[in-house]
Amino acid sequence: MVALWLVLLISGFWSSRIYNDYVNVLLYAIRSNDFRGAAAQLQPVIDADPALNLTYKEQGFLLGLAANDGDQDAAREGIAVYQQFVSREPDYAIVWANLAALQWGLGERDAAFQSMQRAVTLAPESWQLAVNLAQYADALSKTDIAQQA
Repeated sequence: MVALWLVLLISGFWSSRIYNDYVNVLLYAIRSNDFRGAAAQLQPVIDADPALNLTYKEQGFLLGLAANDGDQDAAREGIAVYQQFVSREPDYAIVWANLAALQWGLGERDAAFQSMQRAVTLAPESWQLAVNLAQYADALSKTDIAQQA
């Protein structure tokens, strides 16, 4: 019984440390607007618990914010992180939409269109995603899909 309590306490402290590190990285990102640096700081948290998919999503988001500031390498890294996330959690519409935005920003138009289509399929009542799909379809001269969206 003592061993069980000891294992429970150790795992509790370990989980608490990971969560604390995660929150500190997000606070750093908010306070500094150093999204690329925050994404890098999140890597040890990911390494500590690679099964925690939330951290991949957040790292992709931070890299997306850095890409929005013009960091093309961050966009490429964000795409890779989001692809890793959707391979584990394929039904998360927002991540598909964020992936599409990064792909579009890098000129990967067909991949972005497909990712946005997946997002709309997963969240058919989200008018915001439908509008984005329509814009992508229109830019790719897929008029029928743009009108339908």
